[in-house]
Amino acid sequence: KILEVCAYAAFCAAVFYCVPIFGSCIEEAHDTHAAVTSLSTHSSSTDDTTSSSTGHRLLSDASHSLNLVRYTCPEGSYNEVASLLLSGAEGAVKHLFAREGAETLHIGSLLLVLLTYFPLAGGMPG
Repeated sequence: KILEVCAYAAFCAAVFYCVPIFGSCIEEAHDTHAAVTSLSTHSSSTDDTTSSSTGHRLLSDASHSLNLVRYTCPEGSYNEVASLLLSGAEGAVKHLFAREGAETLHIGSLLLVLLTYFPLAGGMPG
């Protein structure tokens, strides 16, 4: 059973790594609050503070920005499919609900991500 789980995890990782090849490169808009990162530089900001009156965490502006993944794109552009698949669940939700990024999500990229993510997620329970 453990070998089966490891094989499925490796298969999912390989699919998530290869599918963004079919996505196109999009020029980065300079007026948005997005950070373009390469595939291996996923760092998070630790500049969070706590409000003494409400007890809620106040996030810095850097943590609200979208994490756009360059993947194989040249400097100054990003891959939509890679940004949705390789930025983690929270990052993908940020991309899908971001108002300033709504015009950059193309229907083809969304369909490719859906057709990739849904069957793999359905295979997780076994």
